[in-house]
Amino acid sequence: MPDSTDPGTIAGILAALREQVVRALRAFVDRSPAEALTWLLAAAAEVPAEGSVGGNRYVLTLQVVYACLLARGPIPVFWPPADLDPGWAERLSDLAAALVALSSVLLDLDPGTCTRCELGDGHLTLHPADRVRWALEVNLYGAASLVTDPPENAARVDAVEDAAFGVSASRLLGILLDPASGLGDVTRIIDQHGLVHVDLGPPTPIVQALRRYAVLNPPRWRDRAVPSFLFADTRPAHRTDDDLVVTASEADWLCYAPLLCGGYVEDGRPTVVGVTSRGLLQRAYGRAQGSIANRLHQAQRAARARSHDLGREVDRLARAVHADLEQDAAERCRSAGMSAVHGLERLGGRPLPCGEIDVLAQATGPDGGLVVLVGECKNVDLTFYKGRGVAQAEDTLRQAADQVRRKSAWVARTWPAAARALGSPPDPDPPCVVAVVVTRIAAFPSLPDGVPVLPLRELAGFARTLARTPAEQWWPVLRLQRH
Repeated sequence: MPDSTDPGTIAGILAALREQVVRALRAFVDRSPAEALTWLLAAAAEVPAEGSVGGNRYVLTLQVVYACLLARGPIPVFWPPADLDPGWAERLSDLAAALVALSSVLLDLDPGTCTRCELGDGHLTLHPADRVRWALEVNLYGAASLVTDPPENAARVDAVEDAAFGVSASRLLGILLDPASGLGDVTRIIDQHGLVHVDLGPPTPIVQALRRYAVLNPPRWRDRAVPSFLFADTRPAHRTDDDLVVTASEADWLCYAPLLCGGYVEDGRPTVVGVTSRGLLQRAYGRAQGSIANRLHQAQRAARARSHDLGREVDRLARAVHADLEQDAAERCRSAGMSAVHGLERLGGRPLPCGEIDVLAQATGPDGGLVVLVGECKNVDLTFYKGRGVAQAEDTLRQAADQVRRKSAWVARTWPAAARALGSPPDPDPPCVVAVVVTRIAAFPSLPDGVPVLPLRELAGFARTLARTPAEQWWPVLRLQRH
């Protein structure tokens, strides 16, 4: 293996090595499918509900074994469990983990994720961007809290998907999670040994919706370029059996469709069964609640493709959800003791030259000076299934930071005229103006230019700090960008 510091050269070496591991793993599973199935089901039962980088890699390892087994058709879920030799199980785990590690490194070699890499003496060293690692870990972990504390407008997002697809992703997953949902009244469910088996044969609407949208089956996995809730992203792909194992090692498909595709034969008839676990379901439900921007986008795209009228209606519903973010942000500022307005487009009957201000809030600080917050709201998700997902989110947030800096500079420059928008008496003294980017859920490090990026849940505490703490005691990043 030659030494190198060139990312392209290193990627070529690792891609060739990955091909060898894929072939070795598939051959290993093909020789002992019953043992591989037993290993897979045991691994699925132990999936942790909490999100983390380590937890994601654990799911990817079981996902690649699942992909190997699917080459033989739906997994026979009621095979008698095989006795696993510890050495055999360790070998399977090592092969699957090696494949996931190689795919992870290949994704991390992207220049938006990795600042430097060196391959020497058979050892590879990566220097990942700290900001990317922080964003991945915090947002993966934070998704777990959305299971019990979903976004305030979750029902309105469900309504958008209902209009476009006839079902919503979070409601469908919630039915599987809630023992009182009534699903057991229309189909057979077996919940034992950490696994949940759902019979997907009955022709009832909810069972057929689960079979269509929640099962990671071979046709959808082979034919979709990227994972998405309700398989709404229809960009095509054409994957061989080897390709299927590779994509299983790269993207967390089970976080979007958490049912393994199983089957059994009863009275001579084959029946499809969905197999999952509480951990897999909770991860998917939390991810759905944290993927509002993408879910809205996919619903709008699907509705426009179906008809002009449906597209207009779904667009209207989606715009209302986006507008909610600005309103909610203004309300969080008010709860912290600031006066606030949202969606400010005009002043004195004229359009604002800086463009619409999403949130404008003010308060009198503890030293008697005026503090003004200018917020730019971005309904942005962090995409975890591709190497540049976090970097692309940062690009969007940097654009938002440029916008809010421009708007906050205008507010500072034209004060006290801008005070009229808040219904406040003109104060001739210049205020201390602070710019902030507000997301619905995604957390991200403050941008290097001093603009903080805050999820909505943290905005009230941030506004309270501005209103009650002397500016000299603010976070250093805020002191950098005061006007």
